[in-house]
Amino acid sequence: MGISTRRPANTRMNTKNPPLAAKVRLVLRAALFFLSLVVLLSACTPLPIPPSPEAQISPQKPENLDGLFRLMVGTGLLPEMVPIPESLVPGAYGIDLALARDAVFMVAQDPLRADEVVLITALDESSASQIQVRLNTRLAQKETSATGQDPAQYAMILNAYLTRDGVHLALIISPGADQLARIYEENR
Repeated sequence: MGISTRRPANTRMNTKNPPLAAKVRLVLRAALFFLSLVVLLSACTPLPIPPSPEAQISPQKPENLDGLFRLMVGTGLLPEMVPIPESLVPGAYGIDLALARDAVFMVAQDPLRADEVVLITALDESSASQIQVRLNTRLAQKETSATGQDPAQYAMILNAYLTRDGVHLALIISPGADQLARIYEENR
């Protein structure tokens, strides 16, 4: 009698290709693992906190023109700006500061940019009329000096916002002049 090295047909093992049922179980286990991981992570995500009732109330209007200018800067529409020293305002604008109750004169720090913001509250109607003439002159001078220069800067000057409402005057030269003018109108 010899020892047989042959296996019976029903006990044969296929080590290269596991049975289909084993593959399905492996895929199901992986899917269940990832599904449970997703459920666990979604339970850990904090719920958004609603804004407080105080935050839903519109902010107060600025107390002065400097505060209004800061609102404009907060939009990100203006480049770095520097103030015009009070001693240079009469020469640059032809405006006597004695005619104004409050004033802000800002220009772009980069001399190649035409951006400029002038906000003025005049003492009275007569002062406002004089200041308006000076602001019109300033805008015309900027337009003339920009002729033949950078077309984008020239277009920005042509689309400037110049307004007078009673004793309130504004000159806004910026690519975002429309949006800045809206902030001015809503907060002056």
